[in-house]
Parts: sequence; structure tokens; C-alpha cells
Amino acid sequence: MTPGQIAAYKQAKARYGSDAEQAEAARRAQRFADARALLDRIEANPDVPFDGLEIRHTVIAADDTEGVGRILDAAIALRIRREVDDGHHRVVLRHGTASYQTAYVERDRMARWRRSRDLGNAAVAAEEGKARP
Repeated sequence: MTPGQIAAYKQAKARYGSDAEQAEAARRAQRFADARALLDRIEANPDVPFDGLEIRHTVIAADDTEGVGRILDAAIALRIRREVDDGHHRVVLRHGTASYQTAYVERDRMARWRRSRDLGNAAVAAEEGKARP
């Protein structure tokens, strides 16, 4: 571990109580260190194309209440509005050419999308005269 990673781990350990929380804080600190190292490497090589940065995160939750709650928590923490469109909840933060988005799709909306996708696949298969599983 680098000195910065060790410091981040120690801060996380002091901030969070349980071993699971400490482990998650250490993983989060490692993800940020990895992202910084990646950007540093790209920046050091001017021949590598770079127009900006887009970070996307999908919330995986046990149920819609938890999923939507995590989106609301992110909106509150970032002090921005949550966007909602037909069961698709998201928070988008932009800074110049960089953006971060976290999203959650309600289970009913995801089920409708899957049915639509499957019907589309079945229609293509029927058109081609093939059966698809």
C-alpha cells in the first residue's frame, strides 16, 4: 500500500465502527486511489485521446425502497436534484467535461423492459424462422 492508501485506511478505520464498515471504507479509498492513478497515467501520455470523464454507478438493492433511498441519499449528499423518469431514478453531477451518475431502476420498470426485450427477440426470431430460447 502507498502512504496515501494507508492514511485513507486509517481515517476510515477511525471513522467507521464495525469491521464490515471498515472494510467497505478501505475498498472505497482503494477505488479512488485507482481512479487517480488511472487519470495520472492518461495525463502523462499526451498521445492517449482524452475528451473528459464519465463515471456511472448502478445501485443494486434488495427492494425499491432501499434503491430509491440510496439515490435520495446521494442527491442530498451532493446537494442536487434527483431525476425520475418512468421508474428510472438518477442523480447526475457535472463538473466541466467530467460527470458522475448513479442510477436505480425500479423492479416493475425493469420487468417491463425485460418483457419488451424478450418480445422483440421473439419477433426477430419469428421473422428469421428460428426459435429462440
